[in-house]
Amino acid sequence: MKPEAKRILLLTTAYRPLVGGSEVAIEQVTKRLPNIFFDLLTPRLTTTARRQEQESNVFIQRLGWGTNFDKWWFLVSGFWRARQMLRQHPYSAIHVWQASYAGGVAWLLSWLSHHPPIILTLQEGKQLERQNWPLRKLRGMILGRIDRATAISHYLKKYIFQFNHHSAVLVIPNGVDRATFAQEYSYGDLAYLADQLGIMPGDKVIIHIGRLVKKNGLANLMRAAAHLQDSNPAWAVKLLLVGEGPERETLARLALNLGIGKSVIFPGQISYYDLPKYLKLSQVFARPSFSEGLGNAFLEAMAAGIPVVGSASGGIPDFLKDGRTGLLCDPRDPEDIADNIQRLLTDENLRHRVVQAGRELVKSDYDWDKIAPRYAEIYPAI
Repeated sequence: MKPEAKRILLLTTAYRPLVGGSEVAIEQVTKRLPNIFFDLLTPRLTTTARRQEQESNVFIQRLGWGTNFDKWWFLVSGFWRARQMLRQHPYSAIHVWQASYAGGVAWLLSWLSHHPPIILTLQEGKQLERQNWPLRKLRGMILGRIDRATAISHYLKKYIFQFNHHSAVLVIPNGVDRATFAQEYSYGDLAYLADQLGIMPGDKVIIHIGRLVKKNGLANLMRAAAHLQDSNPAWAVKLLLVGEGPERETLARLALNLGIGKSVIFPGQISYYDLPKYLKLSQVFARPSFSEGLGNAFLEAMAAGIPVVGSASGGIPDFLKDGRTGLLCDPRDPEDIADNIQRLLTDENLRHRVVQAGRELVKSDYDWDKIAPRYAEIYPAI
Protein backbone atom coordinates (compact mmCIF):
# COMPACT_ATOMS: atom_id res chain seq x y z
CA MET A 1 0.00 0.00 0.00
CA LYS A 2 1.30 3.45 -0.89
CA PRO A 3 1.93 5.68 2.18
CA GLU A 4 -0.58 8.27 0.94
CA ALA A 5 -3.33 5.75 0.17
CA LYS A 6 -6.54 5.77 2.13
CA ARG A 7 -7.24 2.75 4.31
CA ILE A 8 -10.82 1.61 4.97
CA LEU A 9 -12.10 -0.91 7.51
CA LEU A 10 -14.90 -2.90 5.85
CA LEU A 11 -17.45 -4.84 7.91
CA THR A 12 -19.85 -7.26 6.23
CA THR A 13 -22.02 -10.11 7.49
CA ALA A 14 -21.07 -12.32 4.53
CA TYR A 15 -18.50 -12.47 1.78
CA ARG A 16 -17.19 -14.91 -0.79
CA PRO A 17 -17.42 -17.86 -1.23
CA LEU A 18 -21.02 -16.91 -0.37
CA VAL A 19 -22.57 -14.89 -3.18
CA GLY A 20 -25.32 -12.30 -2.88
CA GLY A 21 -25.95 -8.68 -3.76
CA SER A 22 -23.66 -7.24 -1.08
CA GLU A 23 -20.87 -9.74 -1.70
CA VAL A 24 -20.84 -8.99 -5.43
CA ALA A 25 -21.03 -5.23 -4.79
CA ILE A 26 -18.07 -5.23 -2.38
CA GLU A 27 -15.92 -7.21 -4.80
CA GLN A 28 -16.85 -5.06 -7.79
CA VAL A 29 -16.27 -1.78 -5.93
CA THR A 30 -12.99 -2.64 -4.21
CA LYS A 31 -11.29 -3.99 -7.33
CA ARG A 32 -12.09 -0.73 -9.13
CA LEU A 33 -10.50 1.37 -6.37
CA PRO A 34 -6.87 0.12 -6.48
CA ASN A 35 -5.52 3.23 -4.73
CA ILE A 36 -7.51 2.47 -1.57
CA PHE A 37 -6.56 -0.38 0.78
CA PHE A 38 -9.37 -2.31 2.46
CA ASP A 39 -9.25 -4.47 5.59
CA LEU A 40 -12.36 -6.66 5.43
CA LEU A 41 -13.79 -8.39 8.50
CA THR A 42 -16.58 -10.94 8.12
CA PRO A 43 -17.94 -14.09 9.78
CA ARG A 44 -16.46 -17.27 8.30
CA LEU A 45 -19.84 -19.12 7.97
CA THR A 46 -18.48 -22.07 5.97
CA THR A 47 -15.48 -24.34 6.52
CA THR A 48 -14.52 -24.01 2.85
CA ALA A 49 -13.65 -20.34 3.41
CA ARG A 50 -10.05 -19.47 4.28
CA ARG A 51 -9.54 -17.64 7.56
CA GLN A 52 -7.27 -15.06 5.94
CA GLU A 53 -6.82 -14.07 2.33
CA GLN A 54 -5.02 -11.28 0.49
CA GLU A 55 -6.47 -10.14 -2.81
CA SER A 56 -4.72 -7.19 -4.38
CA ASN A 57 -5.87 -4.20 -2.28
CA VAL A 58 -8.18 -6.21 0.03
CA PHE A 59 -7.06 -8.16 3.11
CA ILE A 60 -9.86 -10.50 4.18
CA GLN A 61 -10.20 -11.89 7.71
CA ARG A 62 -12.98 -14.41 8.35
CA LEU A 63 -13.79 -14.92 12.02
CA GLY A 64 -15.41 -17.98 13.56
CA TRP A 65 -15.57 -21.72 13.01
CA GLY A 66 -17.38 -21.99 9.70
CA THR A 67 -20.92 -22.36 11.04
CA ASN A 68 -24.06 -20.22 10.96
CA PHE A 69 -23.42 -19.31 14.60
CA ASP A 70 -20.45 -17.23 13.40
CA LYS A 71 -22.88 -14.40 12.56
CA TRP A 72 -23.87 -14.09 16.20
CA TRP A 73 -20.32 -14.56 17.49
CA PHE A 74 -19.23 -11.82 15.07
CA LEU A 75 -20.88 -9.25 17.34
CA VAL A 76 -18.13 -10.10 19.86
CA SER A 77 -15.24 -11.30 17.69
CA GLY A 78 -15.76 -8.61 15.06
CA PHE A 79 -15.87 -5.85 17.67
CA TRP A 80 -12.67 -6.93 19.43
CA ARG A 81 -10.76 -7.55 16.19
CA ALA A 82 -11.90 -4.21 14.76
CA ARG A 83 -10.87 -2.45 17.96
CA GLN A 84 -7.39 -3.98 17.70
CA MET A 85 -7.08 -2.89 14.10
CA LEU A 86 -8.20 0.66 14.87
CA ARG A 87 -5.26 0.86 17.26
CA GLN A 88 -2.85 -0.47 14.63
CA HIS A 89 -3.85 1.54 11.55
CA PRO A 90 -5.06 5.07 10.73
CA TYR A 91 -8.35 4.44 8.92
CA SER A 92 -10.18 7.05 6.86
CA ALA A 93 -13.51 5.40 7.66
CA ILE A 94 -15.33 2.33 8.88
CA HIS A 95 -17.62 1.15 6.07
CA VAL A 96 -20.30 -1.36 7.05
CA TRP A 97 -22.48 -3.10 4.46
CA GLN A 98 -26.04 -3.79 5.63
CA ALA A 99 -27.58 -3.00 9.00
CA SER A 100 -27.39 -6.59 10.23
CA TYR A 101 -24.78 -8.43 12.32
CA ALA A 102 -21.93 -6.39 10.84
CA GLY A 103 -24.03 -3.33 11.56
CA GLY A 104 -24.18 -4.45 15.18
CA VAL A 105 -20.37 -4.40 15.28
CA ALA A 106 -20.40 -0.86 13.87
CA TRP A 107 -22.95 0.14 16.53
CA LEU A 108 -20.61 -1.09 19.28
CA LEU A 109 -17.64 0.70 17.70
CA SER A 110 -19.65 3.92 17.57
CA TRP A 111 -19.51 4.13 21.37
CA LEU A 112 -15.70 4.24 21.45
CA SER A 113 -14.37 7.66 22.45
CA HIS A 114 -12.28 7.90 19.28
CA HIS A 115 -13.25 6.22 16.02
CA PRO A 116 -13.19 7.09 12.31
CA PRO A 117 -16.44 8.15 10.63
CA ILE A 118 -18.86 5.25 10.27
CA ILE A 119 -20.47 4.89 6.83
CA LEU A 120 -23.27 2.39 6.27
CA THR A 121 -24.49 1.05 2.93
CA LEU A 122 -28.05 -0.23 3.16
CA GLN A 123 -28.61 -3.15 0.76
CA GLU A 124 -31.43 -5.08 2.44
CA GLY A 125 -33.98 -6.65 0.12
CA LYS A 126 -36.25 -8.09 2.82
CA GLN A 127 -39.71 -6.78 3.71
CA LEU A 128 -38.25 -4.54 6.39
CA GLU A 129 -41.51 -3.23 7.78
CA ARG A 130 -42.82 -6.79 8.32
CA GLN A 131 -39.84 -8.14 10.25
CA ASN A 132 -40.29 -8.84 13.95
CA TRP A 133 -39.96 -6.03 16.47
CA PRO A 134 -36.49 -6.98 17.87
CA LEU A 135 -34.95 -6.94 14.37
CA ARG A 136 -36.59 -3.62 13.50
CA LYS A 137 -35.45 -2.19 16.83
CA LEU A 138 -31.86 -3.37 16.29
CA ARG A 139 -31.77 -1.95 12.76
CA GLY A 140 -33.11 1.35 14.02
CA MET A 141 -30.43 1.49 16.74
CA ILE A 142 -27.71 0.87 14.14
CA LEU A 143 -29.03 3.48 11.72
CA GLY A 144 -29.29 6.00 14.53
CA ARG A 145 -25.55 5.83 15.33
CA ILE A 146 -23.95 6.14 11.87
CA ASP A 147 -22.23 9.27 10.57
CA ARG A 148 -23.17 8.84 6.91
CA ALA A 149 -25.16 6.41 4.79
CA THR A 150 -25.59 5.25 1.25
CA ALA A 151 -28.61 3.37 -0.03
CA ILE A 152 -28.91 1.33 -3.21
CA SER A 153 -32.38 2.72 -3.95
CA HIS A 154 -34.65 5.63 -3.08
CA TYR A 155 -36.91 3.18 -1.25
CA LEU A 156 -34.07 2.35 1.16
CA LYS A 157 -33.08 6.02 1.47
CA LYS A 158 -36.57 6.77 2.79
CA TYR A 159 -36.24 3.86 5.20
CA ILE A 160 -33.01 5.28 6.66
CA PHE A 161 -34.68 8.66 7.25
CA GLN A 162 -37.22 6.97 9.52
CA PHE A 163 -34.43 6.42 12.04
CA ASN A 164 -31.81 9.05 11.27
CA HIS A 165 -32.74 12.56 10.16
CA HIS A 166 -29.26 13.98 10.64
CA SER A 167 -26.89 11.80 8.58
CA ALA A 168 -26.34 12.54 4.91
CA VAL A 169 -27.80 9.75 2.74
CA LEU A 170 -26.59 9.30 -0.81
CA VAL A 171 -28.24 6.91 -3.28
CA ILE A 172 -25.54 4.81 -4.92
CA PRO A 173 -27.14 1.85 -6.70
CA ASN A 174 -25.55 -1.51 -7.29
CA GLY A 175 -24.18 -1.95 -10.76
CA VAL A 176 -23.48 -4.44 -13.50
CA ASP A 177 -20.22 -5.73 -14.91
CA ARG A 178 -21.29 -5.03 -18.49
CA ALA A 179 -18.28 -6.74 -20.04
CA THR A 180 -19.39 -9.97 -18.35
CA PHE A 181 -23.13 -9.82 -19.00
CA ALA A 182 -23.07 -8.37 -22.52
CA GLN A 183 -20.74 -11.04 -23.89
CA GLU A 184 -21.91 -13.33 -26.66
CA TYR A 185 -21.52 -17.12 -26.90
CA SER A 186 -21.16 -19.51 -29.76
CA TYR A 187 -24.08 -21.64 -30.86
CA GLY A 188 -22.14 -24.70 -29.73
CA ASP A 189 -21.62 -23.38 -26.18
CA LEU A 190 -25.29 -22.56 -25.74
CA ALA A 191 -26.48 -25.78 -27.38
CA TYR A 192 -24.30 -27.85 -25.05
CA LEU A 193 -25.67 -26.09 -21.95
CA ALA A 194 -29.26 -26.32 -23.24
CA ASP A 195 -28.82 -30.05 -23.78
CA GLN A 196 -27.51 -30.47 -20.22
CA LEU A 197 -30.54 -28.65 -18.84
CA GLY A 198 -33.09 -30.43 -21.01
CA ILE A 199 -34.00 -27.32 -23.01
CA MET A 200 -35.02 -28.03 -26.60
CA PRO A 201 -34.95 -25.69 -29.64
CA GLY A 202 -38.18 -23.68 -29.70
CA ASP A 203 -38.84 -23.90 -25.95
CA LYS A 204 -40.15 -20.73 -24.31
CA VAL A 205 -37.67 -20.27 -21.47
CA ILE A 206 -38.48 -18.01 -18.50
CA ILE A 207 -35.56 -17.48 -16.14
CA HIS A 208 -35.30 -16.41 -12.52
CA ILE A 209 -31.91 -15.86 -10.90
CA GLY A 210 -31.68 -15.45 -7.16
CA ARG A 211 -32.42 -17.02 -3.82
CA LEU A 212 -35.31 -19.47 -3.71
CA VAL A 213 -37.19 -17.59 -0.99
CA LYS A 214 -40.80 -16.56 -0.48
CA LYS A 215 -40.17 -12.83 -0.93
CA ASN A 216 -39.23 -13.41 -4.60
CA GLY A 217 -42.76 -14.56 -5.44
CA LEU A 218 -41.64 -17.84 -6.99
CA ALA A 219 -44.81 -19.78 -6.19
CA ASN A 220 -46.87 -17.30 -8.20
CA LEU A 221 -44.25 -17.30 -10.95
CA MET A 222 -44.63 -21.05 -11.15
CA ARG A 223 -48.43 -20.71 -11.31
CA ALA A 224 -47.94 -18.16 -14.08
CA ALA A 225 -45.80 -20.64 -16.02
CA ALA A 226 -48.54 -23.27 -15.68
CA HIS A 227 -51.12 -20.74 -16.87
CA LEU A 228 -48.95 -19.87 -19.89
CA GLN A 229 -48.67 -23.53 -20.82
CA ASP A 230 -52.43 -24.10 -20.46
CA SER A 231 -53.23 -21.00 -22.53
CA ASN A 232 -50.76 -21.91 -25.26
CA PRO A 233 -50.82 -25.69 -25.69
CA ALA A 234 -48.58 -25.50 -28.77
CA TRP A 235 -45.78 -24.02 -26.65
CA ALA A 236 -43.23 -25.88 -24.54
CA VAL A 237 -42.78 -23.55 -21.56
CA LYS A 238 -39.70 -24.06 -19.39
CA LEU A 239 -39.07 -22.29 -16.08
CA LEU A 240 -35.39 -22.03 -15.18
CA LEU A 241 -34.88 -21.26 -11.47
CA VAL A 242 -31.19 -20.55 -10.94
CA GLY A 243 -30.09 -20.45 -7.30
CA GLU A 244 -30.63 -22.17 -4.00
CA GLY A 245 -32.74 -21.47 -0.96
CA PRO A 246 -35.14 -22.85 1.65
CA GLU A 247 -38.12 -22.95 -0.73
CA ARG A 248 -36.61 -25.40 -3.22
CA GLU A 249 -38.43 -28.53 -2.03
CA THR A 250 -41.72 -26.67 -1.62
CA LEU A 251 -41.42 -25.31 -5.17
CA ALA A 252 -40.57 -28.74 -6.56
CA ARG A 253 -43.74 -30.18 -4.97
CA LEU A 254 -45.81 -27.28 -6.28
CA ALA A 255 -44.50 -27.89 -9.80
CA LEU A 256 -45.67 -31.50 -9.60
CA ASN A 257 -49.09 -30.45 -8.28
CA LEU A 258 -49.45 -27.96 -11.15
CA GLY A 259 -48.55 -30.62 -13.70
CA ILE A 260 -45.35 -28.89 -14.84
CA GLY A 261 -42.81 -30.92 -12.87
CA LYS A 262 -40.81 -31.77 -16.00
CA SER A 263 -40.88 -28.14 -17.18
CA VAL A 264 -39.26 -26.59 -14.09
CA ILE A 265 -35.46 -26.78 -14.01
CA PHE A 266 -33.40 -26.31 -10.83
CA PRO A 267 -29.73 -25.99 -11.85
CA GLY A 268 -28.74 -24.91 -8.32
CA GLN A 269 -26.17 -22.29 -7.41
CA ILE A 270 -23.86 -21.46 -10.29
CA SER A 271 -20.82 -19.25 -10.68
CA TYR A 272 -21.50 -15.52 -11.02
CA TYR A 273 -19.48 -15.53 -14.24
CA ASP A 274 -21.61 -18.32 -15.73
CA LEU A 275 -24.87 -16.41 -15.25
CA PRO A 276 -24.76 -14.66 -18.67
CA LYS A 277 -24.73 -18.02 -20.45
CA TYR A 278 -27.93 -19.08 -18.65
CA LEU A 279 -29.54 -15.75 -19.44
CA LYS A 280 -28.73 -16.17 -23.15
CA LEU A 281 -30.75 -19.41 -23.16
CA SER A 282 -33.84 -17.51 -22.02
CA GLN A 283 -36.47 -15.31 -23.62
CA VAL A 284 -37.75 -13.51 -20.48
CA PHE A 285 -36.41 -12.79 -17.00
CA ALA A 286 -39.19 -12.67 -14.38
CA ARG A 287 -39.25 -12.01 -10.65
CA PRO A 288 -42.61 -11.00 -9.12
CA SER A 289 -41.00 -9.85 -5.88
CA PHE A 290 -42.86 -8.87 -2.76
CA SER A 291 -39.80 -6.86 -1.67
CA GLU A 292 -36.47 -5.72 -3.19
CA GLY A 293 -33.73 -3.42 -2.02
CA LEU A 294 -32.96 -2.75 -5.68
CA GLY A 295 -32.99 -5.94 -7.77
CA ASN A 296 -29.55 -6.41 -9.29
CA ALA A 297 -30.53 -9.57 -11.16
CA PHE A 298 -32.95 -7.48 -13.25
CA LEU A 299 -30.15 -5.14 -14.27
CA GLU A 300 -27.89 -8.05 -15.18
CA ALA A 301 -30.62 -9.51 -17.37
CA MET A 302 -31.12 -6.13 -19.04
CA ALA A 303 -27.38 -5.89 -19.73
CA ALA A 304 -27.55 -9.34 -21.34
CA GLY A 305 -30.39 -8.22 -23.61
CA ILE A 306 -33.15 -10.19 -21.87
CA PRO A 307 -36.46 -8.35 -21.31
CA VAL A 308 -37.70 -8.30 -17.73
CA VAL A 309 -40.98 -8.60 -15.85
CA GLY A 310 -41.11 -7.44 -12.24
CA SER A 311 -43.26 -5.85 -9.58
CA ALA A 312 -43.30 -2.28 -8.29
CA SER A 313 -41.85 -3.41 -4.95
CA GLY A 314 -39.04 -1.68 -3.07
CA GLY A 315 -36.34 -0.23 -5.28
CA ILE A 316 -37.45 -1.83 -8.57
CA PRO A 317 -39.28 1.30 -9.84
CA ASP A 318 -35.93 3.14 -9.80
CA PHE A 319 -35.07 1.39 -13.08
CA LEU A 320 -38.10 -0.59 -14.27
CA LYS A 321 -40.43 1.79 -16.11
CA ASP A 322 -43.53 -0.03 -17.34
CA GLY A 323 -43.56 -0.42 -21.11
CA ARG A 324 -40.15 1.23 -21.48
CA THR A 325 -37.41 -0.73 -19.70
CA GLY A 326 -39.60 -3.70 -18.78
CA LEU A 327 -43.11 -4.67 -17.75
CA LEU A 328 -44.65 -4.33 -14.30
CA CYS A 329 -46.91 -7.05 -12.92
CA ASP A 330 -49.03 -7.68 -9.85
CA PRO A 331 -46.92 -10.15 -7.84
CA ARG A 332 -50.04 -11.61 -6.21
CA ASP A 333 -51.81 -12.35 -9.51
CA PRO A 334 -50.35 -15.31 -11.48
CA GLU A 335 -52.52 -14.52 -14.52
CA ASP A 336 -51.24 -10.94 -14.66
CA ILE A 337 -47.65 -12.23 -14.39
CA ALA A 338 -48.36 -14.69 -17.21
CA ASP A 339 -50.01 -12.03 -19.40
CA ASN A 340 -46.97 -9.74 -19.14
CA ILE A 341 -44.56 -12.58 -19.93
CA GLN A 342 -46.70 -13.52 -22.93
CA ARG A 343 -46.61 -9.94 -24.23
CA LEU A 344 -42.82 -10.10 -24.36
CA LEU A 345 -42.91 -13.51 -26.02
CA THR A 346 -45.33 -12.50 -28.77
CA ASP A 347 -44.90 -8.77 -29.44
CA GLU A 348 -41.58 -8.39 -31.25
CA ASN A 349 -41.78 -4.57 -31.45
CA LEU A 350 -42.36 -4.28 -27.70
CA ARG A 351 -39.62 -6.78 -26.99
CA HIS A 352 -37.11 -4.89 -29.15
CA ARG A 353 -37.93 -1.52 -27.54
CA VAL A 354 -37.65 -2.90 -24.02
CA VAL A 355 -34.35 -4.67 -24.71
CA GLN A 356 -32.77 -1.59 -26.28
CA ALA A 357 -33.95 0.75 -23.53
CA GLY A 358 -32.78 -1.64 -20.84
CA ARG A 359 -29.30 -1.92 -22.31
CA GLU A 360 -29.00 1.85 -22.64
CA LEU A 361 -30.13 2.41 -19.06
CA VAL A 362 -27.56 -0.04 -17.68
CA LYS A 363 -24.85 1.57 -19.78
CA SER A 364 -25.65 5.10 -18.64
CA ASP A 365 -26.62 4.60 -14.98
CA TYR A 366 -25.66 1.14 -13.70
CA ASP A 367 -22.15 0.34 -14.93
CA TRP A 368 -19.79 -0.55 -12.07
CA ASP A 369 -17.05 1.47 -13.76
CA LYS A 370 -19.14 4.59 -13.14
CA ILE A 371 -20.55 3.62 -9.76
CA ALA A 372 -17.39 2.49 -7.91
CA PRO A 373 -15.68 5.94 -8.01
CA ARG A 374 -18.68 7.39 -6.19
CA TYR A 375 -17.72 5.36 -3.12
CA ALA A 376 -14.18 6.76 -3.22
CA GLU A 377 -15.66 10.27 -3.03
CA ILE A 378 -17.42 9.61 0.27
CA TYR A 379 -14.30 8.38 2.08
CA PRO A 380 -12.77 11.32 3.99
CA ALA A 381 -9.06 12.05 4.12
CA ILE A 382 -7.23 10.86 7.23
